[in-house]
Amino acid sequence: AIKFFGMALPKLWAASAPLKELMSTLHVGASRLFMIAIALHILAAMWHLLKGDEVFARMMPGKSARA
Repeated sequence: AIKFFGMALPKLWAASAPLKELMSTLHVGASRLFMIAIALHILAAMWHLLKGDEVFARMMPGKSARA
């Protein structure tokens, strides 16, 4: 049984090897998509920093490029 904060969770359905494989594949795929999205956001922030426009300044807390 799976325990959550010391309490056993109820078994909702029987173990299924195909379902486990599907969920594992979906989990890995979603984690890779999130890693790619995070990397693209970091690269975009670095692009704006190197470009020297005001976009990066607006991302920093306490710094406003707008007057």
